[in-house]
Amino acid sequence: MERMFSDFRYPEEVIADIGLQFDCTEFREYCASRNVRFVSSSTCYPQSNGLVERHIQTVKRTILKIFSDGRSLWESLTAIRATPVSSDLPSPAVLLQGRNLRGVLPFLPNRLTPQLVPATLVKEQLQRRQEKAAFHRGGRSDEYAIG
Repeated sequence: MERMFSDFRYPEEVIADIGLQFDCTEFREYCASRNVRFVSSSTCYPQSNGLVERHIQTVKRTILKIFSDGRSLWESLTAIRATPVSSDLPSPAVLLQGRNLRGVLPFLPNRLTPQLVPATLVKEQLQRRQEKAAFHRGGRSDEYAIG
């Protein structure tokens, strides 16, 4: 994580399941020393982390498709990072770095300029998606609230 944080700085919050790599004193002390809040999702109830579970399915499907087309892992990661999350949320590249990443597909020049996506907008959109998913499952939306 230190390598990733050296590139992108420390997040305010890390959300993860309680895997062995996260459920240890060393990791909790690491987060505390960098003022990073650790929030765990339930391993026995993966629906509580539905957005991540859905994204994992998308990543797996994309990687398998690109491999079947004879392309590399790096090309699949580029495609995943450049694909908008939804019609309301931009791609992970824009959310993380504030801009679309130039690739082999043509972009309009204004799409390559830096853009700010307010964290409040992202949080609202993700909350709305969770509430909609909870409604369709017949559950309460506060069970799946984003911290």
